[in-house]
Amino acid sequence: DGSCPQCVVSNVTFQYNLIQNSPGGFNILGGDNIHPSGITNQLTIKNNLLLNIGLDTWGQSRPLYQLLNSTAGPTNIVISHNTAFQRHNVITFGDSANTNYVTPFTFTNNIQPHGSYGIIGSGQAIGTGSLDAYCGTSGYTAAANILEAAGSNAKSYPAGNFFPTDWSGVFVDYNDGDYHIKTGSKYQNAGTDGKALGADIDAVVSAIAGSAP
Repeated sequence: DGSCPQCVVSNVTFQYNLIQNSPGGFNILGGDNIHPSGITNQLTIKNNLLLNIGLDTWGQSRPLYQLLNSTAGPTNIVISHNTAFQRHNVITFGDSANTNYVTPFTFTNNIQPHGSYGIIGSGQAIGTGSLDAYCGTSGYTAAANILEAAGSNAKSYPAGNFFPTDWSGVFVDYNDGDYHIKTGSKYQNAGTDGKALGADIDAVVSAIAGSAP
């Protein structure tokens, strides 16, 4: 109720998880828009597998990642090496563009369908236009991501991303739920770190089985 302005969410790493059957993925708010708080910072979301996100079965469809800057931020957000299957947008930015930037923001090495509007911010163009407006033209890195079924939108995004029209050339067996990257595909060593795109599936399976990844 406004009596703890020093409260803040910071230095959090969310990794090696299976998330499924949810209306949306992650909702990240920069600062409390009712009572004063610190600015959310140093969040890392990596090596997670997200299945059946935003399907009608689970209620209203929400974005895979929603970032709201409100009073400012969030800052130092890293989303990397996640494999997800959602219906709605990949990223939705909200609140104030060109003022309270979400920066630095790193979105790399992720695999997901493009969804409704891909990466979009309120009142902005899909892709680069929204990233520039909400993160600043030099405040983000968005590279080595797969946005499936988005060939017509490729020119709207920063260079260095991939836009396959289906999953056949990406996974070992999408229809059977084997989300390992297909051996010999161009995505096998295409990450900004030289690794395969998407989540480390073996590490996720190990973690949810109770073993250290």
